[in-house]
Amino acid sequence: MQEAPTIENYRDIDNHLSSFIKKGDNLAVLLDYDGTLAPLAEHPSLTVMEPESEAAIKELATHPNVFLAVISGRAVGDVKNKVGIENITYAGNHGLDIAFANGSMFHYEVSDELKSNFTKMVDELEEEVATRGGWVENKIASLSYHYRGVPEELHDELSSDATAIIHSYGYIPSQAHLAIEAKPPVQWNKGEAALSILKEEFGDEWHAHVKAVFAGDDTTDEDAMKALKGKGKTFRVSALPSIKTYADFRVPSTETGCFIFKNGTKRFPSKRKHSILDVNESQPWYRQYEEVKRLIDSEVEIIQSATCKKIKENLKQFVESSRDRWCLNDLPTAVILTGINQGDHYQFFNSLNNEISENAFVAVIQGRNCSNLKSAINTIICGLTASYVSQNDEELSTDDVSIRRSESNIQVLKSWYLETFGSNGPSLVVVISDFELFREDVLTELIQLLVTINDDLPMVLVLGVATDISILERTLPYYVMNKLQLCKFQSSPSKQSLEKILNDIIVSPNVSVHLSGNVLNFLTDIFLYFDFSINSFLKSYQFCVMEHYQQGNEFSLCTSTYEKCLEKIKDLKHEDIEEIRSLPSFRRYVESLTNPAEIIDILEKDKYFRKNLEPLLKNVYAYFQRFHCFSRMLFTMLQNLPRNVIAKQYRDVYVLCSTKHIFRNQNFCELWQLLTVLSKDELLLVLSNSVDTLNNYKKKFCFDDAIGKETQSLIDEVIKKLVHYSSQISKAELTTESSKRNTPVKLGKDYKEELKNKMMEQASTSKSSTDLRKHIDITLTYIKGQLTKYLVPFSEAPTLNELLVFDDVKSVRQHIIGAPRAATHAALQNPQLYLQAFNIIHQDDPDSQASEVQPEIQARFVRAVAEMQFLGYIKSSKRKTDHVTRLTW
Repeated sequence: MQEAPTIENYRDIDNHLSSFIKKGDNLAVLLDYDGTLAPLAEHPSLTVMEPESEAAIKELATHPNVFLAVISGRAVGDVKNKVGIENITYAGNHGLDIAFANGSMFHYEVSDELKSNFTKMVDELEEEVATRGGWVENKIASLSYHYRGVPEELHDELSSDATAIIHSYGYIPSQAHLAIEAKPPVQWNKGEAALSILKEEFGDEWHAHVKAVFAGDDTTDEDAMKALKGKGKTFRVSALPSIKTYADFRVPSTETGCFIFKNGTKRFPSKRKHSILDVNESQPWYRQYEEVKRLIDSEVEIIQSATCKKIKENLKQFVESSRDRWCLNDLPTAVILTGINQGDHYQFFNSLNNEISENAFVAVIQGRNCSNLKSAINTIICGLTASYVSQNDEELSTDDVSIRRSESNIQVLKSWYLETFGSNGPSLVVVISDFELFREDVLTELIQLLVTINDDLPMVLVLGVATDISILERTLPYYVMNKLQLCKFQSSPSKQSLEKILNDIIVSPNVSVHLSGNVLNFLTDIFLYFDFSINSFLKSYQFCVMEHYQQGNEFSLCTSTYEKCLEKIKDLKHEDIEEIRSLPSFRRYVESLTNPAEIIDILEKDKYFRKNLEPLLKNVYAYFQRFHCFSRMLFTMLQNLPRNVIAKQYRDVYVLCSTKHIFRNQNFCELWQLLTVLSKDELLLVLSNSVDTLNNYKKKFCFDDAIGKETQSLIDEVIKKLVHYSSQISKAELTTESSKRNTPVKLGKDYKEELKNKMMEQASTSKSSTDLRKHIDITLTYIKGQLTKYLVPFSEAPTLNELLVFDDVKSVRQHIIGAPRAATHAALQNPQLYLQAFNIIHQDDPDSQASEVQPEIQARFVRAVAEMQFLGYIKSSKRKTDHVTRLTW
């Protein structure tokens, strides 16, 4: 499975499908219904196709060269009534029932035991989880448990309970859109059904006579996409750009599907406009944004994997060696200290689960799902058996895992384990990811129970502690603590991980978008004072990058290297060039020109502008390359100085240098003075570390292009100078030059005046004039000159620096930090603004003066409404047709 390219318009269709579907070809179109032909609704009975989709499907059904089939998870009669087209093939229950176009029927028979279990499973689901808005859809051969109407805080609990019940009766659960599907454990799915339909209609060699196309939106549709891989073209309907799928292409919404086949309606010529929700991926700014986003994601993944690698390996070794340390009535227990308020707690344990589940069966439980001992035991047993099923999915039969939820207890688990593996099976690992959120009485009883069964089963307990290991003693009684063989594991602090991500990615030349000091300070303050979440910080940073590029196509010039930037110049249109001309730094550049003819040419002639754009971009790219280089060198020099309060981390130096002239800052000047009083050995160490920093920067960040080579030459020159000065300082001796012999002051009438003059004379000549002091002063003067030259604030950076710097801290604060109090104040002050939503359009307004709505505008509106509903801003209104209700202020 991998990320699939996105299709949104005719241009994408022509690019990807023109070589696959040609004029005169026979076409087989197989489609899912819910989420593909029709948008999802609060209740399956409310699902209807959009008019555009319905018109396109009816046209396909009557086309002589097109065979149409609908494959759905609904009952076959239900989906047939919903689509309402005769003489086409329908498949229901995920392909278990098929009604062919010629009137024949197919039904996949399951065993009597499965039929009996199905009835019991429906009854238990109705009794246990069909509450608080949840309900069970019985489709005879399969079922769906819907929890769309359940309060959001109960989603996880009820869905996990439903999954456990389905598992206990031998059926296979799969996640759908706010629903759990239950299918019988048979070798038949939508993929097998699709192949069967094609063979029935076109014969065994169908792929030689017909071009097959399949579209679906759900995990169950992946079976058909996998089966048709290489034999046809498949589409996954999903709004998530990074979703992993077997499909050949991704379609962002149900409305996009109606554009795949032209219906003959006249298209009105108009310029396409883009927004962040309705993006044309061919736009230069969007392509560059996607490239930067992929780079950031890959680099972050590498850093996070390296950060967690050691603790995962150690824990895996602890689990594997737990049998060797077995002791009667003692339970091997690993305590993982994850750090206070670490927002990425659950993600860490999910990753940990994947790591240790290779050689053990793992059950992860959380305090919110275990309000009592019974629910905790049920969750553990279901988790362990589910882990066993996932590792042996291809070899399992129905009877391999037959622990029903109503029969879940420790004795049943023990019997199942001993019958399946004997006495030498894999370890059973119970992971409590949120120790502090568990009820103390439930936790105490659960651990005592695990200690008891550890005599017969190889149990291992893993505790995720967010505070300190001493909380174990405060929470658990002594007689329980005495039964635990504790082994402590310390995860990397989230602050340390953030500094690594900042230094290697965000404030480095690798990423072309440079955050201003104000924006970086704002993001780090949220991290340090609110949530300590790496994920939240990265989402906020991603928003900054997205906001930067979304300003226009001229920002596509913000690339990773200068060479790539030059390739983007030819894609600039006149409107983009005009936007660049309006930048403040470019206006200052024009004002600095003295030749009137040159000013006119650069403001009016696009060709001349493009020609002069290259040197301007080269200057700004070179500026940022050298800025990062010398700011890192400065951090190396300052980080170990005493009384250092402004340069403890590299980000502090970055913020300081990007916002103001460092040698005009009083605190920095005081810190710089400390370098002049360092001892000889201390200063030599500082210079040596600075040389190492420059060498590391040259190897890691200097690219093989014109600017990279120039920066390497500059670094080599600076290193040569620093090595030379270090050599001179090392050879210099601390011997004072001979001075004039002091004459004593005679005590007389005017001795005070004579003493004052003598002291002033000595003060002016008593400064050390040693060779060492001279060389130190020369060295620091040279370094100061280089820092002053290259560490210029972003506000005074070369022309066009706005293309590479994001400084809109107001926008970031508005979108990331919620301000409900301000919104409430505005609503009370001007309620009319909130009672009438002027920006909401009614698609079928009877008072509208427009004679006809353009199909493109109508489709765009439908898509915007669907996306706003998906994001939670609106919902369908039951009071009035074709209206929506606001869910936000």
